[in-house]
Amino acid sequence: MILGPDGMLYVADYTTIVRIDPDTGEKTNLLGNVSWSSPKVVNFSPDHRTMYYGSLSGGNIYAVPVDENLDPTGAPELFATGVGGWHDGLGVDVCGNLYVADYSYTSLYKITPDGVVSLYHNFTGNSYGHGVSWGSGIGGFREDALYVPQ
Repeated sequence: MILGPDGMLYVADYTTIVRIDPDTGEKTNLLGNVSWSSPKVVNFSPDHRTMYYGSLSGGNIYAVPVDENLDPTGAPELFATGVGGWHDGLGVDVCGNLYVADYSYTSLYKITPDGVVSLYHNFTGNSYGHGVSWGSGIGGFREDALYVPQ
């Protein structure tokens, strides 16, 4: 679940992606029955024109074009492959690079805006990234640092 740029919550629940109004609890189904791709994590491009989601299996990242209301305007398309196997976090930096925390390979992957995948960090032992977030610059969290909780 992430807080979108519109102040709404976005949840990927393995079969659908929904938007939830935190004030009213109203749910809007954005992508229904995409269980074939097992959506697990979701985020948006810096220009808010693309919604990305990672999967529960298969190591694939999908891209969905969205309008100014963040409503999908097309079907999900395969954006990147070979990104681990079980995504547990998806962060996006101001340059449009995606960072994907993966449980299966205990790794953090970086994907460029062109879809080029590289290993960014490999955790040791039983550690792995459970989420990905950029710092806020508040309370000691640097705004130019990527935080990957475990």
